[in-house]
Parts: sequence; structure tokens; C-alpha cells
Amino acid sequence: MAILAAAWIGAVAVLGGDSEVVVRDVQLNARPGANEHDEPTPVDKKDRRVENQEGGDAFTSSPSSKPASEVAECRESSNNNAAVDRPYGGMIPGRTKLSLSRETPLDWVRRCLEAVDEVEVISIRTSLLTPELIDLIAEVGNVRHITAGTVELSSGAGAALVGLNGVEAITLSGGAFEFMTSPLHTKADFHDNIKMYLSMRDLVRFETYSNFQVSDDVLGMIGQSRGITELILRNDDDLRRKNLITGEGLREIGRMRQLRSLTMHGFGPSLDHSGLSDLEDMLLGLPNLEELSLYGWPVEDHHLTRCLPVLQRLKFLDVRGTKLSAHFYSAIDSSWSLETLLASNSFGDVAAGAVSDLPNLTRLEIASSGITDEGLALLQRSVSLRSLNLNDVSGISPAGIRLVAGATSLKKLYLGDVPGLNSTFLFELARDSLLELLGLSEQEGVNHRLVRDIYSRTSVATLHVFKCKNLSKADIESLRNQFPTKSLEAVSKTLK
Repeated sequence: MAILAAAWIGAVAVLGGDSEVVVRDVQLNARPGANEHDEPTPVDKKDRRVENQEGGDAFTSSPSSKPASEVAECRESSNNNAAVDRPYGGMIPGRTKLSLSRETPLDWVRRCLEAVDEVEVISIRTSLLTPELIDLIAEVGNVRHITAGTVELSSGAGAALVGLNGVEAITLSGGAFEFMTSPLHTKADFHDNIKMYLSMRDLVRFETYSNFQVSDDVLGMIGQSRGITELILRNDDDLRRKNLITGEGLREIGRMRQLRSLTMHGFGPSLDHSGLSDLEDMLLGLPNLEELSLYGWPVEDHHLTRCLPVLQRLKFLDVRGTKLSAHFYSAIDSSWSLETLLASNSFGDVAAGAVSDLPNLTRLEIASSGITDEGLALLQRSVSLRSLNLNDVSGISPAGIRLVAGATSLKKLYLGDVPGLNSTFLFELARDSLLELLGLSEQEGVNHRLVRDIYSRTSVATLHVFKCKNLSKADIESLRNQFPTKSLEAVSKTLK
């Protein structure tokens, strides 16, 4: 039996502008029972005006010679939530989200694309993203974002994607594909949990998860973009040996001078000494960086100190797992705009004294660091620090914790698995401070009574009590019912 597609439109967002409802979902699904020659009435491109009427938006439609049951229908949710069916053929105003099934005829896709002002997202579900469909998207030219699930992308389709103009992002998940660009030839395997945001000429964000293998060629392809501002690359620990990035790849990144955010996790250990020198050159070419994450890179002070004058715009810096010492932190100038610093391992008291003078530092995560009470006393003088993470720090005492918690600006304090903290101290800490959030994960002193007393007698509104063995599942449910306005985030080891 021949298959046609039925379209429906539903308002999914309300934004400001000339029209109240400006973002809609349009879904083209298979519908059995229609004659294969039946088609929606062609769109009259002159008939595109949207008129606001009492009770909601309306759009005019061209007359249809087909019965409503035999043609596609547009379904619009008006401002008063009343659904109105109209024959397909009118102009769909505003920004539209379009979903396609595998059986959607290409001609129907064309008609729908031509019927809208702008396609915010076109989603191809369990379908083959063909060069023909990509060519159609390029021809109409009003699509901003393409998503495809369980996709099998041919090399021809990959080449077609490279030539797209106007598309700002492409999201591909599942399956495998081959990108072919001249002179670059890159193969990549995708898995179910990967997200990849691509657009060749208008790319603004590129992000990988899981075991996607980023290579020098991929980075060179990304570098062809005119406006890439965010590059996020993550590599699992067990895949570091497969890393395909060399010094040439780092130099490719260094040419993306408009980058504002750069995350590179799990790539550094596979680079040799010359590769780390290339890291310096890369950073020197990125004067607009506001966010930088080098988690796990074996960098030392001399690899980064030369770059500090170029990195003064940084607001976020993640150097956990590096070999940086207090010398590096002392070299950070107080004129920096740094707001968030994530460090560990070698971060100690001298480093604490250095960063305590940063006027804009609001968040400091130094879990598993070597800081002691002396360093906490130095942090206490910070006038801007609002969040401090001391999880798994073993060299601090209740006295030092009490001192830093007394800082007037501090609102969030994390003490997960810090030894030597009993329930009496934890309650007094909450009572005598201005804390709004207290992280007590894996603390043996946490029990039903302590949580009850903190919520009923202190200013703390949020508790993190993950893996607290003296707090049962029943305790958690009871406390949440007793204090519905409080936030209790917990995963209990016990299931009593």
C-alpha cells in the first residue's frame, strides 16, 4: 500500500517578536492508506503573511482540491492552547522544528521547507541522510541545525555536508560515517552516547564524547570554519593510546584565533616533549580564550607561564591532574578576570595565598589537594570566593575548616570524605556560618538527626549526602517529605 506523509505543527516555545508563537514542531510521518499520487496543494509563496487575531496566531492557507483526510494537515497550537487544524499549503510563520521519518518522500520535504520562514532544526530519525536530501537543504537554504540519529552517512553525503552554507550545527549520533573533504580524508566511528556538533563553514561549536578519535585532519577540517568559538574534545583513559593528535593538530587549533572555549581531556599523555612545546605555541595564538581545560595534561610551569600574558581574558581554568606548582599560580596577575579555578594534586598553601588575591575568583575546586589549615586561613581573606570544594583533602582540621567557613562571601562548601569530622562539628559549622550549601558526601557523621537539625535550625538550604552509610533510603525519603522546600541530594549505599 502506498504511503504518504502527514504533517502536524505544535507551538513549543513563546518568544518575543512580531508573532507570539515563533517556534513550532513540524513532523512528517508515514501514514498508510493514502494514494501515492495524492499531494498537498502547492504552496503559494506570495501567500505568506501572518496575521495576529484575537485568540491566537493565524496563517492563511491556499485552497485545497483534496479532501482533508487525503492531504497533509498542519496543526497549530494557538495562544489559548486550542488546537486548530488547517489544510497544508499556508505559510508556517516563525522558526520551525521539522522531524522526518525514513519513509518521508523527498518532494514532501521540499514542500515543507519551502513553506516555512526558517527551520531551526531538521531531525532525521532512523533514516539515511542522503546527498540528495543534503542538496535539497542547501538549495532551500533556510535550515540552521541538522540532527540525525542512527545515521549511516555515505562519503558523498559527507562531501555534501562540507559544502553547506548557513547551517550552524549538525548533530550525529549512532552508526558510522566517513567524511571526505579535499584534500582531507577522515574516518570516524560513532557510538550511541556520542554527540558531535558540526558545520563546516559556519561551525561555532565542535564537541566530542566517549571514544571518538580526533585526528589532525579533523582539526584541520574544523579550522576551515569562519566562526568556531567552542572546541570540546574528550578522550577516555583507555583510549589515550589511540590518540591521533600530534603537534600539527595543536598548531591547527592555534590558528583558530576566535576560540573562546577550549577543552582537551585525555590527550596530553600521548604527546612527547615536542608536543608540549607545541601546546605553548597553540595557546599563544588564542588571545580570545575565556575558558581553558587541560585536565590530565603533564604540563609543568614552564609550559604555561610564557602564555600567561596572552591568557588574561580567562574566566575558567581547569588544570587538574597537571604538574603545575605554586610558581605558576603565583604568576597569575591580579588583573585577570579569572572566576573559576579547578586544581588538585600539587595545589598547596603557597598557591592558596596566590589565588586568594584574585578579585574575581568566585569558585575554587581543589579536591585531593595538598592544602593545610595554613592555606585555608589565606583563602579566608578572599572577598569574592563563594564556592570552595575541599573533597578528599586529608591535611585539614576542623579548626581550619571553621575558619574558612567564616568568610562572609562563602556560600558553598564541599567536605566530602574529609577525615575527622563528627556530627557535632558539622552541625555547629552549619549553624555558625552563612553557608547555603554544604557538601557532606561519604561522611560517617551524617545521619537522620543531623540532617533534620541542619534544616530546621540553620540557614543551609541544600545538602549533598552522597554515599553516606548512616543515612538510609527511608531516612532520605522521610527528610524530603519533612522539608519539602529544602534540597537533599543523595545516593545511599543502604537500602533499608
